[in-house]
Amino acid sequence: MANETSLTVIGRLTDDPQLRFTPDGQGVANFRVASNARFFDKEDRAWKDKPPIFIDCAAWGTEFAQNVHESLHKGDRVSVTGDLEPNVYKTKDGAEVHGLKLRVSDVGASLRFNRASVTDGTIKS
Repeated sequence: MANETSLTVIGRLTDDPQLRFTPDGQGVANFRVASNARFFDKEDRAWKDKPPIFIDCAAWGTEFAQNVHESLHKGDRVSVTGDLEPNVYKTKDGAEVHGLKLRVSDVGASLRFNRASVTDGTIKS
């Protein structure tokens, strides 16, 4: 699609990804990433954190969603890439909430401060 708003976020998962299925059987893993930008305070001569931002994410596709659900856990540092989409829903009391959600095209463990091993999970027909 033209004019998509692509974004890459690096941060930590706030909870384990939640796996669910649509009525037609399509899988989706929903998760939230917290990202803290840092800056160097010249006056204090120290690194400081800016307030965190929280990005809601959805990884669509049964195999992709299952891989995310089985591989990633609360606190994991991840790199997530996708397209921002409108996210409108109603609360239990009927209020309409407007926000954004990242439709994930790829996600993986951030290796900046961690090590990981990869297992080929290709589904064979």
